[in-house]
Amino acid sequence: MEHATQLNPTNTTSPALSDLSSLIPLLERCVLALVRLWRHRPQPSSYDNLRFDLSLTIHDRAGRRATLRRLQTVRFRTAEPGIVRDVAWGEGKQFADYRVSGADFVGVREEGPNKVALLDIRRRPARNEHASVAIERSISDGFLQEREYIEAELERPTKALRMRVAFPFGCMPRSARVELSPPARSSVTVPVEFDAAGNPELSWSTQHPLQNTRYRL
Repeated sequence: MEHATQLNPTNTTSPALSDLSSLIPLLERCVLALVRLWRHRPQPSSYDNLRFDLSLTIHDRAGRRATLRRLQTVRFRTAEPGIVRDVAWGEGKQFADYRVSGADFVGVREEGPNKVALLDIRRRPARNEHASVAIERSISDGFLQEREYIEAELERPTKALRMRVAFPFGCMPRSARVELSPPARSSVTVPVEFDAAGNPELSWSTQHPLQNTRYRL
């Protein structure tokens, strides 16, 4: 009777191959990390802000009626469709009325706590072309609290920023300051001034403000 011979399996993998196989999971993690970094790399801005002016007029002492005017001059850096974003913030009815010149109103979409109006420049701009957009937005019940604010969220490189608040007669602000978020710089106190009619107002401006920063007055 023939006896079956049992062969003991032997490990034929070389030490070099074994070391390489142990490195594969590490290499996979490195590749995934590089892919994530590539997806979230900073994208070049399609336009710069040469001028960014915000002017808020509060019409009554209760703060129920207000008008926000925004004058923006942009310079396009790429020959892409000219879409300008208008980020709205705060309480109340932010779009009680909305008027724009220099662009067409496309629509509003929600981005977290904010609402963003999309504006079309009506044509495909050439590189380095300038365009001016004027926005007037009526706000209902937006400034009812003891402490209120206006803010400019600078998503693009900006050359000059100006913020102004006009109050009705007899409505005197106690104090005011400009704060940054994230707080890259300390807050700045803004003094109360008066216009030609004797109404109180706040005004603050700066050159070359920080990009991806929220300026709040």
